[in-house]
Amino acid sequence: MLKIIGNVIDRISFFNGYSSVEKVEKGYSPDNKYIVIKGLNKYLLRISDNITKKENQKISCFKS
Repeated sequence: MLKIIGNVIDRISFFNGYSSVEKVEKGYSPDNKYIVIKGLNKYLLRISDNITKKENQKISCFKS
């Protein structure tokens, strides 16, 4: 699974040069969540499979 998410992250130019990815198994949403480490910063990457709501048809990234 991390190989697939690695391919997704490689397509997001912001994450060029990331050093690692860790899956997060917390929370109640069905979204897939990952911690992406780039330099000294950690980012939360949320990927939603729910395409019925327009707001969930995106990839979200938050600096942690």
